[in-house]
Order: sequence, then structure tokens, then C-alpha cells
Amino acid sequence: MTRTVQLHRATLHLGDCIEALKTLAPESVDSIVTDPPYAFPGGFMGKGWDNFDGREDCGFGYWLAGFTDGEGHFRVQRHERGTHVCAFQLKLRRDDRAALERIMRFVGYGSIHDLDGDGASKPQSVFVVQDKEGCDRLVSLFRKYPLTAKKSLDFEIWAEAVEEWLDRPRGNRWTGTADQTRAAVLKARLEDVRRYTDVPWSGHKFQDWCRLWAKECYRVLKPGGHLLAFGSPRGYHRLSAGIEDAGFEIRDQIMWVFGSGFPKSHNLEGDWEGWGTALKPAHEPIVVARKPFRGTVAQNVLAHGTGALKIEGCRVQPTGESRQRVSEASQDRRYTETGGTNFAAKPGIRGGDPAGRWPANLIHDGSDEVLSCFPDAPGQSRAVTGDEPSSKTNNVYGQFDGRPATQPRGDSGSAARFFYCAKASRKDRDEGLERFENRPAGVKNESGRGFSDGDPYRAILRKNTHPTVKPTDLMRYLCRLVTPPGGTVLDPFLGSGSTGKAALLEGFRFIGIEREPEYFDIACARVAGGGAVLDQGVPATVPMAKAEPERPAQPDLFGGAA
Repeated sequence: MTRTVQLHRATLHLGDCIEALKTLAPESVDSIVTDPPYAFPGGFMGKGWDNFDGREDCGFGYWLAGFTDGEGHFRVQRHERGTHVCAFQLKLRRDDRAALERIMRFVGYGSIHDLDGDGASKPQSVFVVQDKEGCDRLVSLFRKYPLTAKKSLDFEIWAEAVEEWLDRPRGNRWTGTADQTRAAVLKARLEDVRRYTDVPWSGHKFQDWCRLWAKECYRVLKPGGHLLAFGSPRGYHRLSAGIEDAGFEIRDQIMWVFGSGFPKSHNLEGDWEGWGTALKPAHEPIVVARKPFRGTVAQNVLAHGTGALKIEGCRVQPTGESRQRVSEASQDRRYTETGGTNFAAKPGIRGGDPAGRWPANLIHDGSDEVLSCFPDAPGQSRAVTGDEPSSKTNNVYGQFDGRPATQPRGDSGSAARFFYCAKASRKDRDEGLERFENRPAGVKNESGRGFSDGDPYRAILRKNTHPTVKPTDLMRYLCRLVTPPGGTVLDPFLGSGSTGKAALLEGFRFIGIEREPEYFDIACARVAGGGAVLDQGVPATVPMAKAEPERPAQPDLFGGAA
């Protein structure tokens, strides 16, 4: 089932992400911000879309591709009557027949027959596919698990022949003079080609799957474009390696730290009481990757608008550390009161950029639990008169001069106040879903909220049933960080639409892909709501109203940045 919905400046596709990505033009998007499945054993909160159990064995698929490179034969066969047919063949010794049977089960088509030895050779078994459906299946398999050596060009020509063969209205063979001539040309080309290449693969099915979708993302992303992908602490290394295998540069890692995670531990009893099997989840890593480009960053930004991060648009709000000079040298004040010359290294504001702090690769949710991990950082609490001695400020005669006079900042709080984003609130999750009915959304959600002590396994009723909704403010910040003005943001794992909603609120165009119809409908409504806010004249840089529970007072990393 596939469907495409156009909403404002957003295009949403219902379907498999890899197949939908193939329909996008090369180098057509400016950034990718996404939250792919984590592939937890059994699925996150029991969700089938996060469970790789029972899915196609990627490791065996790559093994088959490598085996085919050495032992496979792609053919356009000519029969005695002059007709042609496509065929694929693998031949092994009879005692290796079990391997061919495993291949036939994986492909789902074909047959195996045995050949007797003739004295000079030992008995053999042959796996053959020579019907349209089977050859079509092999084409899709080797598109997914590419051949990496001498048979890669054989396959490309053979796949071209299969596609033309599939267009034949009847029968399994080319018939007619023109068709036979064309088949003969393909057969001749197939007998002439060889190529050696190297495509990375790991044999780990989740990492290889990440490489597959990241490879399509690489194709549609402009040179220098960034990809941001949420991962899990357990599977981050596979996600990052898969993205790197697709051709991306890994540039950094952003950590989103929160205190509301729920421990999923099996607690032991008896002599081992007090022991468990898991820690409480308290962070989500985000891969920061970039598509390579030629030349310098400046040249690439001029050519494509991509390659750099929007630092000024993502600075943290000023927190009081910036201050005007008092009795310090500046362009307007070059002489001390005693007549000496006192030039400043850089006239202007002291103590930090008044536009805000440089964006960091750490983000947190503002919870008391997280704040307690940071030291108090109240800043300057007393005025400096200038009479205090300073060992770092010498005058022209080599004597210690006094410190420049400054006023107290009067701010308070911990060092954590400089970067903050809370988890998605109920209002944020359900905004735009007024027409949806409340539905069970599982038990023991990641935040640990919404359960009664009397019935801890009571199902939670929600309009937005997606289990991993990201806060809109966070996604706005990430979109703003990596997307040029007026650019296009892509999310191949749309989920409930947080990235799309955020992209529209920031004034960007958006393309989203979601496989699950239930979440696709939710995403359409939430993204439409984000576009409606802009249609009503709300500036793109104004954050949505929050309905958060009371938290320690501190600046919001995302709401105040332009």
C-alpha cells in the first residue's frame, strides 16, 4: 500500500523508506533529520516495526551476493528454435547440495537437479532459476545486496534483459525476429563484460540495513548536506557504522540527556536480591554525519547552500555572563585616568558573546535529576572596584595593575542552564489530533508517567499512539542547525510527524516517508497543523506554546534562538 499526500510545503509518502527514497531526484534535499528504528530484540515496546526477527536475513543476502560473484552464472540462453530466455545458475559438488537448498529457500524460486560424475569430475548439484517471477526476485535481491566483483556488470546487463523479458505480454521467451535480435544483442553484451568493485558490508543485519537506507539518503542529499539520526545506546555503533559505510563522514555526536527514563530491568531475588539486568536509560545519542564535497566549505556553501552549521541561529540565550566594560579600554576610551595608554585586545563586550553561547553537542531535559549532576555556576556575585591586585594585567612599567572594574551579574543556577529541552508534552504530542479518538498506547512508556500505583500495567489512552514522539522544539532546533534558509528537510522515518511539523514551523520545505498507516495518518494531521500555524501568520521562529510540568527555572535552548 502506497500513498502520497501534499500538505503546504510538505510531501508525505506512505510506504517503505528505501523504495520511496528511490523515487526522489539525486541531490534534491538539503538536510536529513530522522529517528530510525532501533532494532531492539522483540521490538521497542513490542512494536513489530522495530523488530528484525523474522525479517529477511541481510547477512545471508550479502553472503549470497559474494557467493554469486564467484560461482554464479547470469545467462540469456538461446534455444534450438531461436527463442531466448533469461536464466540464473549456481553449481556445487553433490555433497554441498544443502547450501543450494538454503539458497533456494531464501530466493523462494527455482529448482535443484543432480548431475552424475563422469569419472573425471565428481557428482554435482545445480540450482537453476529460469522463469519470469524467479528472475524478477533475483533482480530485486541483487539490487538490495549488490554484487561486488566480476559479476556486477554481468548482472546489470542480465537485469536489463529480465526487465525487457517481463514486458513480454505472453510466455517465457522472446519470439519474433525483432525480439530475437534484441535478445541476441543482450546475450553478446553479457558475454563481454567484467568489473571489480568493493561495496562495504558487515554481515550484521541491522548495520547493513542502515547502510541500505543511508545509501539512498546519500544519493538524494546535496554535497555537504548533513544527516542527523537518533540512535539507541545499545545500537548506536551499528547505526553510525552503517551510515559511514554508505559514504558519509561522521562529524560529531549530540547527546540528549533526560531524567525521565524508565528502567527495564529484571530484578533478581533470593541470595542475589538487589541485582538487576539493566541500567536506567538517561540519554539518546544522535549521529551527526555529512556528505563529502569537493573544495572548501565556503565554496560548497556558495554552490549548494550546504556544508556548514547555522551557529548564529542556534546559540543558547545569553545568561548574564556578557557585560559591558567599566573603566576598560575601548575604541572610545584609549587612555587611563592617570594618562597612560591602555589598549584592549578586542574592544567591545567582555565575558561572552551577547548573542548567546555557542551551541554544544549536549542537550538535556531540565529535570532535577539531570540538573543535580552539574555544579552550581552563579557567575560573578560581587562588584570589582579595580583596586584588587591582578597577576595577569601588567602596565607599561612592568608593575601589577588593578583588575578592570565590573558590576556583578546577579544570575544563579547550575552549569546545565545553558542547554535545555524537555521531553514531548501531552499537548505537543496531540496537537492537531483533535478529531482522533483516544486509543491504547501500551504500558510502561519510556517516560514512566501515566501509571497508577494500584494498576501499574494499565494501558495508557492517547490520541498519538507512537511510542517515541520527539519534542517539536528539539526537532526545530535540529532542523535549523543543519538546513539552509528555504531548504528541504527529509525524514525517511516520519513516525508521528514531529520532524515535518518542526520543519514547516521553521519555514523549510519537507519530505517525509512512513511505512505504518496508523502513524502516517497521525503524521499527516500533525504536519498539517504545523503548516496551519504558519498560514495564520505566526512567525516561523516563534516556538509553540508549551504545557510542561513545572521545572527548575532556566533558559530554553531552542525557544529563544532566531
